[in-house]
Amino acid sequence: MKRTLANQLSEVISESCSISPNPTKDFVTVCFTRSFESVVLSLHDQMGQVLMTHAVSGYEKNSSLSLSLGALPKGLYILNVETEQGKTTKKIILQ
Repeated sequence: MKRTLANQLSEVISESCSISPNPTKDFVTVCFTRSFESVVLSLHDQMGQVLMTHAVSGYEKNSSLSLSLGALPKGLYILNVETEQGKTTKKIILQ
């Protein structure tokens, strides 16, 4: 399978992004092992509806950001992570 530059960048972003705890009951912490000029996080339900968006500029390496999810119903959510270098998605399980 041929890997495109976009796929390679997506893999780099995915590998540099971690979410914990996952599964969670109320919040998740998003950490990056790289620095980015800008990061946009958008949380979606299984139907694709955007539930929350958070933009950060000047995201430093090994910084973290907490997202409160306690008000949402239990279920599976998708976190879209977009940086100037590309984008990736992460699954979050809310128990």
